[in-house]
Amino acid sequence: MRKSKFQKELEEREKEEKRLFELKEFNRQSNETQFPQLLEAIEKLRPVLDTFRHHHFEGVPATRKMTIQTHLTNDRRPDSEREVAQIRLQGKWLQQQGFHPDRQVRVIALNGLLIICPEQFSEQEESHAAIESKLVFEKLAG
Repeated sequence: MRKSKFQKELEEREKEEKRLFELKEFNRQSNETQFPQLLEAIEKLRPVLDTFRHHHFEGVPATRKMTIQTHLTNDRRPDSEREVAQIRLQGKWLQQQGFHPDRQVRVIALNGLLIICPEQFSEQEESHAAIESKLVFEKLAG
């Protein structure tokens, strides 16, 4: 019995969804094994950067000292106002570092350290990158 065009498209979509799920699972597993190593490297890097900044070495990334402010927020209910911490980042220097208006960022909080990364890829581009990284990993492992 011949498959209809709709059935073929449905099967193709299912294959693509299964492949994307497998890639996301592969990335999750890779991240779980690499993340502790990344944390350890960051912890080792922090005192080195502090030493460089203290002695004014050239080539060390610029730093900015900011005050953590208090922000009043509420949960849209009467008497739910409360204080939360707020760090306000603004200025031309953000765009110079790749943080452009109306773009999303990813914030990672690690043991008293914030890492803020501009989101540069769409979900489709991330899927494509994940496919390529899996192929490279398989070649290296194989």
